[in-house]
Amino acid sequence: MAIRTIEEGLALYSLGWLSSDAIPDLALLFLSEGCDVLEMAALAGSLAIEHPADRRAELERAIRLVGREFPGRIYAARTLRRLYAQHGVAGVISLRQAAALIKEVFQTVEAELPPTGNYIGDSFDIATLIGLYYSYDDVAEDDFAAIRELDRELLAELRRLGDPDS
Repeated sequence: MAIRTIEEGLALYSLGWLSSDAIPDLALLFLSEGCDVLEMAALAGSLAIEHPADRRAELERAIRLVGREFPGRIYAARTLRRLYAQHGVAGVISLRQAAALIKEVFQTVEAELPPTGNYIGDSFDIATLIGLYYSYDDVAEDDFAAIRELDRELLAELRRLGDPDS
């Protein structure tokens, strides 16, 4: 999936999910928003043959020069939860794909979250989403009414998770 915003790119990097090949795309986003740091421009034009560790070090340096910083892992995970939920609601990705991505984000930071609640995902406020995600496994492929109902419930949950004020 392509990086759509600087916020998303920084969050992906914080979780170790931003591939070296995507770093020029993130640099281009900075340039398109008026960034005039030469190191960022150099990153935008960097070649794929450059070593990934060098590219990451250059990105970290360019981010510092821009005056930005990478978010902490939990904040980054919450950011991606919100963005993936919004992508699902907007139809950029399917509802189930959004749920799967959010579940993957949760699994990445689960050990860093304080234990709360009785259900998987409570500590990341996605217990309902997890339940809905796995409910699809219990529905026959030709039970279109049940699938539509699950889709409706998942859409409502993604709207809640995608709300920047929640």
